[in-house]
Amino acid sequence: VCPSESTPWGAYGDQKFAYTHYGRNYNTGSLKDSDQASNPAIKQGRIVKPSIFKANMDNGRVASFQFRYASEASPGQRHNGGKMTSISTYTKTYRGGASNIGFYDGHVDKIDKPDIALTNAMISEGRK
Repeated sequence: VCPSESTPWGAYGDQKFAYTHYGRNYNTGSLKDSDQASNPAIKQGRIVKPSIFKANMDNGRVASFQFRYASEASPGQRHNGGKMTSISTYTKTYRGGASNIGFYDGHVDKIDKPDIALTNAMISEGRK
């Protein structure tokens, strides 16, 4: 639970977070048994730069616990003055703020305006 997020857990149809206020990088593998064949858990040896591989980050996706693309990772900018710009049954979008990122090596950092700073290539950066 992110202490800066005012929307609690609940049913995403009620515009609440059905999973968590943080998203998990899809490129680390799926947690769902039905997705294991198409997206198996990543082996540690494939993480070649753990200090830049984004494992999880602030999430704006109320209907999902993971992100695959920069556009999915950037809505959770609830810190440093981020303003909510929209909410639906799938996403609560913040813009103009910062997102906290947990990297594979265990450190946490923030990125200002991730919708501008992040690219799709950066989501998988640090793995082979």
